Amino acid sequence: MTDAIEYGAEGYPAHEVQTARYKDGTSESEETWFLSYDMPLKIVATDKSGVVTQTDYTYNEDGRMLTAVSAGTDGSFYQEERQYDEQGYTSYYKISEYDAYDLTAGTEEMRYEGEGDSRNQYTSNTVAYADGTVYKSETWRRELDNRIVKRVLTDVDGAQTTENYAYDPEGNETLYTKTDGSKTVEKRETTRTSYGSRTVETDSRDIPPSHPRTMIRKQAKPPAKAE
Repeated sequence: MTDAIEYGAEGYPAHEVQTARYKDGTSESEETWFLSYDMPLKIVATDKSGVVTQTDYTYNEDGRMLTAVSAGTDGSFYQEERQYDEQGYTSYYKISEYDAYDLTAGTEEMRYEGEGDSRNQYTSNTVAYADGTVYKSETWRRELDNRIVKRVLTDVDGAQTTENYAYDPEGNETLYTKTDGSKTVEKRETTRTSYGSRTVETDSRDIPPSHPRTMIRKQAKPPAKAE
């Protein structure tokens, strides 16, 4: 419920306090200071366990959010930063956060690479776990039609899988490859003619090693001869 609210000169809320009280005696509250309607400058929230989290915001001259920084008394943390192009669309953002409850840290990022028809949108997600392992996913998409060009997944054990896509001028997929490390494990080629399309798929059993090399393997010790 809203305990108190103050309005600014333009009639928008300038300061607001909300508190929720529960039958078990606990409560949670949120106090907000506004720059204008739907544009908070600062929020101080207290949850049922007593953790206090403060979030501060900044905006550009067009009223678009530039940063949001949040810190809790439990050690949790959140930071978001954004940039915009001339049309007002987000051209870059990065989110970093730490969850003190499960001891995980995460980062999410988006940016654009290249120019013209070769311009791609790059996004990445990284999660670092309490045991020291890290998972990361990266994706490149064509800005032209939002089709995936490349995807790289790095598992917590360090294994890396890469997927690559190619398209014809009409945006139809012509080639897909999947590699584990340096070994191609899956491949799909599609050929289109005026009579239709033909797709050939192969997996790791049909694909020769990407980088042939000599491997020296330890041989098992031969069994002892019978006396």
